[in-house]
Amino acid sequence: DVRTHLAEKNFTVPGPLWWVFNWQSAFEQARRAGGLPPLAPEGWSPGDGAVLLVDEIDKADPAVPNGLLEALGQGQFPTPWGEAVAAAADGMAPLVIITTNEERSLPDAFVRRCLVLQYRWPGQKEELKAAFVARGQAHFPEASKDLLENAAAMVAEDREVVEARGLCPPGGAEYLDLVRAVLAQWPKSPEQQKKGLERIRSFALRKHPGERGG
Repeated sequence: DVRTHLAEKNFTVPGPLWWVFNWQSAFEQARRAGGLPPLAPEGWSPGDGAVLLVDEIDKADPAVPNGLLEALGQGQFPTPWGEAVAAAADGMAPLVIITTNEERSLPDAFVRRCLVLQYRWPGQKEELKAAFVARGQAHFPEASKDLLENAAAMVAEDREVVEARGLCPPGGAEYLDLVRAVLAQWPKSPEQQKKGLERIRSFALRKHPGERGG
């Protein structure tokens, strides 16, 4: 039967929410649709629980927060063909981490059910540079401390200039981009890395009119 062969169920690959809700169900659906399971940590099993990251939810469709709230509250969500995917009875509830840049307000009912951590970079310059260096060491263990500290000093300095103009200052993303670019171009030469930082700085950090050249 053509309709059976072309049924939506045969082509739907389970997404992250399905995997953290019910790994076995997601695995069976992935096999049916020709998908692959996510990479799992060595020694991990579904009974150990899982973490779901929903990054920048404020950029998602406005219906996503309420849909996620309903799925987590009920412990299940519907599939396009009418069946429900229920949380595994023998599994742990997933830890759901949600980030937002607050470009759009989230529903009050959604926020009320969240534990909220307001992340802000340190206000003091030395603390800020130390925070950048710690972030760099976590992402680029091969990078020298001089590279990480010099890049951190540049970002901290440029943040002050940009903030004084009332614009969005460079932050962690720009810092990591700067270090990543230098390591990619000059992986083994500290002297070249130092010069490279100055060359790339204006492109990685100074993104507003009038900033380049000083």
